[in-house]
Amino acid sequence: MKNSYRKVSKKVVALIVEISLIIICSIVVLILDATKHQINIFIWVGIYAALIFALLLTLSFMRFDRLRELRSDFKDTNLPIYTDQTTLMMHEIKDEEEKHDQSK
Repeated sequence: MKNSYRKVSKKVVALIVEISLIIICSIVVLILDATKHQINIFIWVGIYAALIFALLLTLSFMRFDRLRELRSDFKDTNLPIYTDQTTLMMHEIKDEEEKHDQSK
């Protein structure tokens, strides 16, 4: 019998862990606030800032990997895939140079 499970990326697991840590920290802050415990705001702001930074970094890596995978899918075709205006300009310059070299 075949195993029909799909391999889960480490980045997806990291994303799930980071989101769950943000939720857990929020619940802890709400519980401490409801029980009138003293909360040092600077520590919690630092923790939230670190978690949000890690979350954005993970999302950025996931986007980069997806763009790399998309480029590799269309590598053997003539379909241009541009990620920004600078890349588009460089490809246009390269095309003009090739036309100029062919006309000689």
